[in-house]
Amino acid sequence: MKNLVAISLISMVMTFSPTLVAQSNVVKVAVGDIYKGKLKDIGYGMTAEEVLNAIYKEARISHEITYMPDELAIQSVLDGQYDALDLRISELEYDHSQSLVKVNVAIGNIDIYIFSLGEHLDLSLQDLHDKDVVSVQGAVYVDKIKHYKSLHLVTSEEAALMLINGDADVWVAAMQSYDFVKEKYPTIHVSSSPVSREYLYHYLHITQSHLLKRLEASAEYVMKNKVIE
Repeated sequence: MKNLVAISLISMVMTFSPTLVAQSNVVKVAVGDIYKGKLKDIGYGMTAEEVLNAIYKEARISHEITYMPDELAIQSVLDGQYDALDLRISELEYDHSQSLVKVNVAIGNIDIYIFSLGEHLDLSLQDLHDKDVVSVQGAVYVDKIKHYKSLHLVTSEEAALMLINGDADVWVAAMQSYDFVKEKYPTIHVSSSPVSREYLYHYLHITQSHLLKRLEASAEYVMKNKVIE
């Protein structure tokens, strides 16, 4: 009887272990809602999801993408609930070096603009010193404007509402953030030329550091050859 039980247990392990191993090898990628949709170009005629899929496919690493609010995407990877983080600028590596490692190949870029209720303004960063400025929480580029008169860090939706309600004079953000709300708030307009360009990198939770070299080699190949399906 004991032998039969032992054989049954071994059989169960042999039956289920491949599935368990396969699941454990899937890299869970957290992607902020800012990258949602086919129109979210990251600078090379590609969406974030397209380029990430191409890089993981080239590296022969199984992955799954989950969209969530932008701040939650960052925090879920910092906490180790997810294995990898979409595309963020390089300063994130220094702010969270104990939790994140950067795939050190630029695979996109974002241009930063100033937005306001004025249609024909041509503002620069120097024009903002005496204004109430709002920017997106979790956007590391706010370091460039943190010393201004008044800076509020909120979500894209809250930033738009603060402009509409007169609680802020200008909003500094990536065009992708503006695209996320512009149909809902048509009185908000682009009020500057690009005031900054930031290059985007993929990030891994530090527990996934063993994948770094494979993903860097894959990212270099994809960006050189634009292998996007």
